[in-house]
Amino acid sequence: MAPEADTLYPFPGKKVWVSGHAGMVDRALIRPLADENCEVLTVGRDSLDQRRQADVGAWMACPP
Repeated sequence: MAPEADTLYPFPGKKVWVSGHAGMVDRALIRPLADENCEVLTVGRDSLDQRRQADVGAWMACPP
């Protein structure tokens, strides 16, 4: 990836939530994030129903 100064959104030290991480596109996003010195957060559909806004808000306020 580009040096941090050239990056629109620098990732080091940040938490990045990849929603739907079991899909092909999302897994492809997770791989390069592993090299970005950030914490990748995922949650399975059995733990969070993303159709329920209040549940998503609560999870985002206090992720694992």
